[in-house]
Amino acid sequence: MASSKVRKLWFVRRNGDVRGPFPTAAISQFLLVGRLHKFDEVSEDKQVWQAIDDVEELVPDVMKADMADPVKQSNLEASKHGADERSGAERRHEDEPEHQEQREGERRNAETADEHALRQARMIERLAEAEQKAKRQNTIMVVILVVICAAMLGLMLVYDPGEEIPDIDCTAAPASGVNWSNCDLQGADLNAVDLSKSHIRNANLSSASLFRANLQAVDLAYTNLGLANLRMADMRSASLVGSSFRNSDMRGADLAGADLSYADLQGAQMAGVNLEGARLDKTIWVDGQRCAEGSVGGCIPLN
Repeated sequence: MASSKVRKLWFVRRNGDVRGPFPTAAISQFLLVGRLHKFDEVSEDKQVWQAIDDVEELVPDVMKADMADPVKQSNLEASKHGADERSGAERRHEDEPEHQEQREGERRNAETADEHALRQARMIERLAEAEQKAKRQNTIMVVILVVICAAMLGLMLVYDPGEEIPDIDCTAAPASGVNWSNCDLQGADLNAVDLSKSHIRNANLSSASLFRANLQAVDLAYTNLGLANLRMADMRSASLVGSSFRNSDMRGADLAGADLSYADLQGAQMAGVNLEGARLDKTIWVDGQRCAEGSVGGCIPLN
């Protein structure tokens, strides 16, 4: 039995060009496949016109969803594919608005129940696949975030920021870890003091007395220690790169594991000095000769 429901038909106007009329379903389909836009106008009587976007029944629900949601975006794409699944030649001939007026008397036959069910099943399958894909992507993102967080936590647990270096203070009392870098300490009396792990880079300690001082692991790089008294000083593992020991007294000092690369030892007294494991790359030896790179524990004259 034929339905008594009145079938709405719509005229479409774009840039003054009027076409139609088209049924509601056709307008919705044209929107999905991009042949019409929401700002195009429609009218039932060619008198009162309004934007398609203002006629709620013409805009498919999937186009009203929040496109920030990947699942809803996938649903929209699946719906577009479903609306556009016929062949290009057939679609151009049968669906484009400019051909609608020519074929009012020769519309395609309505879908059979089986055809409609098959098309709906395909669309549902696409939607399910899109939803599963979105879920997999979300799961992958969660796993990646967990791995990143675990790695960051691991770094926080194992990270050792090392010893905090204090500010330079040339008036600070002698103590382990003091920072006398760039200070002028010429002639200072530092006998038997504990300056282990101190920072005394690029300082002036010429003529200073450091008899039996604890200079273990001290940073004395590029410091002037000329004419200094370093007898019996403990300088194990000290950084003495580029430092000057010209004419200093280093007898009996322990320099095991120290780095004396590029240091100047010319004229220094070194009887009984322990140089086990000490680096002497390009060091100027007591006799003025340059030590070869790779000299360890003793000076290999540079040929």
